[in-house]
Amino acid sequence: MAIKAFQIPSSFEVRFVDHASGCERPHTHSSLIVSAVLDGYISFQINENRHRLEKGVVAVVGPNILHCVRSYSDDFLGVYVLEIFGLPATCKEFNSAHFQMFKDQILQDNKSHGDFINLCKRLLSPLAETQKVGIYSEWLHNLFAKHYPSQPKEHPEYNKFADRIRKVLDEHKSESPPFEEISQLCGYSKEHCNRIFRRAYNISIQAYFLNNKAAQARDLLASDKPLSEIALECGFYDQSHFNRVFKEIFQISPAKYRAITS
Repeated sequence: MAIKAFQIPSSFEVRFVDHASGCERPHTHSSLIVSAVLDGYISFQINENRHRLEKGVVAVVGPNILHCVRSYSDDFLGVYVLEIFGLPATCKEFNSAHFQMFKDQILQDNKSHGDFINLCKRLLSPLAETQKVGIYSEWLHNLFAKHYPSQPKEHPEYNKFADRIRKVLDEHKSESPPFEEISQLCGYSKEHCNRIFRRAYNISIQAYFLNNKAAQARDLLASDKPLSEIALECGFYDQSHFNRVFKEIFQISPAKYRAITS
């Protein structure tokens, strides 16, 4: 089993995983996720739509878009995943609104697939960090230029209640979502608040809350804190719960993630 990863904090992270597991839990990211397989295929879902990620296909999933893996083929040989945390300064004609508006895109051509695989291999190679940033920025600029051939319409206004709920969830650290606080804030029942949130973000409050905790824990893995302390700080029931949720979302255990990114 091979797992490789390289990260430039607050910019991007690239991973290669050659085993068929992880990402089965429906989840979202605040980042942009780009994926392509070496060979074989992955059956995956974006919101209500099912897709097949195979050789010659690149999947791009935007921020806060619900997605998960359904199954892997027997001849699956590995997947490259590029997680983009924000736009570099070189993408001057694009801004944070473009980043947040990027829903999803399936690129089905051999050139896009080959260019992306080559990018990931170079980002995981011993190249100097400045070279990696250069080739990454050029590739990302081309992706956005292709996705936005003209200036998009204004960013759609999110439901104000869904936005309030998200802000509470982003700031809350406990074992379960603060449903009582959310209900009082919005003036609706727990069930109706959940319906409001799901309509806006295509994910339940509970699932978003777990995803957010896993992302917070990942940031803390750069520290020297014990895994048990990170699990407690991020509001997981115990370290076993932390390990299970983290692996279902990131395809790798917290311990292995720390080992390959430290």
